[in-house]
Amino acid sequence: MADAGQQSLDLCEAEQSELARRYVLTSELYIEEPWSHAGPRSVSPFAPCAASRLPHVFDAARLTGDSVLWDLGCGDGRILHEAAARYGCRCVGVEIDAPCLDMCKEGASRLGADVDNRCSWFLRDMTSMPSGSLGTDDSLGPDVPAPSVLLLFITGHGLKAMSPWLKREWEEAPTPFAIVTCVEALDSCIDYNDGVPFDDADANPDGWHVYRDPVHAKYGVFVVPPRDIGVHQWASSRPSAVDCGPDAVANHAPAIARGVLREADIRAVEKLAARLDAGRGGTDGKDDKDDKDDDDASGEALAMRLSNAMGEGGDDAWSEVEDAYHSLKTHRVTHLHADDALATEAPAVRARLLRAAFDADAGRCESGGGWGLLPGRPVFLRSAEYHDYSSGGGVTEENHRDQGSVLTVSVHLEVSDDGGGGVFATWDGDGTRTEFRDLRRGDAVIFCSEKRHGVSPLVAEGAVRKSVVLELWERGSTKHNRHR
Repeated sequence: MADAGQQSLDLCEAEQSELARRYVLTSELYIEEPWSHAGPRSVSPFAPCAASRLPHVFDAARLTGDSVLWDLGCGDGRILHEAAARYGCRCVGVEIDAPCLDMCKEGASRLGADVDNRCSWFLRDMTSMPSGSLGTDDSLGPDVPAPSVLLLFITGHGLKAMSPWLKREWEEAPTPFAIVTCVEALDSCIDYNDGVPFDDADANPDGWHVYRDPVHAKYGVFVVPPRDIGVHQWASSRPSAVDCGPDAVANHAPAIARGVLREADIRAVEKLAARLDAGRGGTDGKDDKDDKDDDDASGEALAMRLSNAMGEGGDDAWSEVEDAYHSLKTHRVTHLHADDALATEAPAVRARLLRAAFDADAGRCESGGGWGLLPGRPVFLRSAEYHDYSSGGGVTEENHRDQGSVLTVSVHLEVSDDGGGGVFATWDGDGTRTEFRDLRRGDAVIFCSEKRHGVSPLVAEGAVRKSVVLELWERGSTKHNRHR
């Protein structure tokens, strides 16, 4: 796990460096435009936050559905988009650059009404915001609540410039709020534009007290707790991650969420799956003999790859095995998240799946849930898969679990089997089996990933079963399948 943590950190740093290169070092910044993010009014040019840093930002901020997250210098809004998608919290973005603000609004709209309606966007110069802006409801407009968490992902130059005003707002706000900063911390930020050597600089003239979580600080995420909570109290009150291992969750009942995906969402998924499947070589248009030849070839390929994996071990080897399994005709799996395809081509689907997972974990769904597995964990989307079963296909391994994941969302799309197969079921620790038959198209079963589960084999000739499955885990983003 330590190796996985270091790998995740390395990927985050590489991703952030590439974003800085693309958006700042090699972009046309329009420095003469007064309202540009790189113009004379701006305290920091826009470079997006790495996606692999976001789970640490949210965990450090201790977001819930009741949070109000403000982002000063919100750029294209991606941090707020993800927060609203996951938690359903209110999000407020303040940005000096009008084209950036347009991207905020467009991005929220593409994620669907559930996200769009929770986000508010304002064209403002944050360096000239009046006193009382951060601690009072309606300071930016009607129905805009004061923040419970204030986020700043800006340069050290920007933090130094904003620090005196921030300190007054933080101390005097009627509603106390936490401050989360990325890359730089308020008690040690350096304005390198002044050319002041690090050792000689007065890095904390405003007397900030910053909490550095042992994990989040590695990802450059720092927290100033609300003024009525000291750093030590904030540290000691950190949510502890609940055990999500197989023994701990064996008797946790799954949750049912109705209508997680709507018909338009399902069409978007099917379109994306068809495109991705065609890219790796589908079987449409082949006759029965071709299908049998494919089955034989797939079996031989699987046997070979299994043999190689057993000899090599490691995530890369198991990734090869998974690719082989997922190419079998009776249970074909398409990785919708590969190369960020789901986020790019069907962002509203991704948002609704994430929200279903977080709502279920918090007990906000039709039945079941409330396990509390996600607080205290920076969780990433491990995989989003389109499952296409045909006659003979199923998940029949006796002890099948989504090993290594925390929470799984399985959305029912279609089952057609005169023989009665294709039924999703889970098992408790004592072997009690629970079947989920009363599922409509778009409904989801959400469960602890390490709980035993399976799908009974399809029996009838021509039977089909289709579903979408999303998994969350702690080991960073994947770009190919569940392992890498």
